[in-house]
Amino acid sequence: MNQLELANAIAQELQIGGYDADRFLKVTLEKIISTVTTNQPVELQGFGTFAMRPNAPRTGTSPATGEPFNVPARWSASFKIDKAFKERVEAVPLDQSSPTVSPGTISDIIAPGDKPYYFTVEFSDDVGIKASTIGGKNSELGELDVRVTGPNGFNQLTRATRTKTTADKKGRIVTYAVGAPGGVWDFTANGQYQIDLLEAQVSDLMGNFLSSTTVGNFNVAIPGGSGGI
Repeated sequence: MNQLELANAIAQELQIGGYDADRFLKVTLEKIISTVTTNQPVELQGFGTFAMRPNAPRTGTSPATGEPFNVPARWSASFKIDKAFKERVEAVPLDQSSPTVSPGTISDIIAPGDKPYYFTVEFSDDVGIKASTIGGKNSELGELDVRVTGPNGFNQLTRATRTKTTADKKGRIVTYAVGAPGGVWDFTANGQYQIDLLEAQVSDLMGNFLSSTTVGNFNVAIPGGSGGI
């Protein structure tokens, strides 16, 4: 929920106009900010306390060069959640449903070449996908999380090459790469290839893992006699 959506919810709850609700919200937030920045805490019963606190000067280390540098003293904002608010949050039932997986961009191969084949897979969840489990990092054997099988005994673990957050900020769109059989896509590789997610590799932020499943298929249909590039 963003600020506009919150203002609309207030308008509906109080049965007032949207302009009045938006103005009320903006004045309230500005009053909290202006009070806190005079070093006076704002305590909202049942919600929490807004305040600012000093941070003493310190010496940091540059991650790029390893050289020390001085960090000056500064103020920082803080929020301490109220006990009643905390108890309501902790009472929310834990999400126990597994994420879902769906095919993204999966196209057929119709021309010879020696480059990897790229396809995308989308992972979705109501809470959020744990990004560190994508690409096989969870596997004790160091295996990757998606396998491609096909004609002539083709069996290859793919590599995640790119991860992008979905529009709702909870899912991930992952680009995978699979190498060509024998190093080249040509007519000898023709046939249907199956993309499978491996068991218990990708999870959401609550630790619910996806079961193994077939994500999709692609076909290699290169004219006979075509050689590799």
